[in-house]
Amino acid sequence: MSFNLYIDTSGPQSTILLFDENKHFAIRQNNIQNDHSKFIHSHIDEVMNELNISWKDLQTVCVLNGPGSYTGLRISLATAKGIAYAHSLPLVLINKLDLFASIVNSMNSFGVVIEAREKEYYFALFDAQKKYIMEPSVINESDLEVLCEDKKITLFSTDNKNEAQKLEFTPLIINEKNIMDSCLSEIEGEKFADLFISEPFYMKNVYINKINKL
Repeated sequence: MSFNLYIDTSGPQSTILLFDENKHFAIRQNNIQNDHSKFIHSHIDEVMNELNISWKDLQTVCVLNGPGSYTGLRISLATAKGIAYAHSLPLVLINKLDLFASIVNSMNSFGVVIEAREKEYYFALFDAQKKYIMEPSVINESDLEVLCEDKKITLFSTDNKNEAQKLEFTPLIINEKNIMDSCLSEIEGEKFADLFISEPFYMKNVYINKINKL
């Protein structure tokens, strides 16, 4: 039996998920964002030991490649590329907006949003067949309000709170099955990334805090 490794350190909670085509899985998570780099390798070892497999049993490395935390995306992609290169494995990049859209049940067009900094959102608009109407982009709060009012679309999000006053989010809950389904769909379609030129899907420019010099 061949297994697939999924790595996500893009947000406040990290996820290491190991699973086969029958969706037998082992999972580890860390809820302290600044500590993801400390746990990522030990969690990979733990899930492999739990399912009693070795590196030769892996067939694919999947990684949540954005949008999300700049540092988190670099940690997960660097780890995934290192494993894929060392063991000659294909690499699969999972887009968080597409992952969220995959679990939406809608007969109409809909939007998926992830809160970003300064009243901005990572956003994509999908039709009922979950094809892009608007590809992933960064949109500010006021433009998103206008878009929703004009097109009368429903917004879906996993964010726990909405800082905007006029926007309403329909909550999404992502579970292990959703992640495995998304990864297996990409694997079955052989949608593999180029190991050497793959980069994190940041969507926003890197924000650097200014340092006050005495």
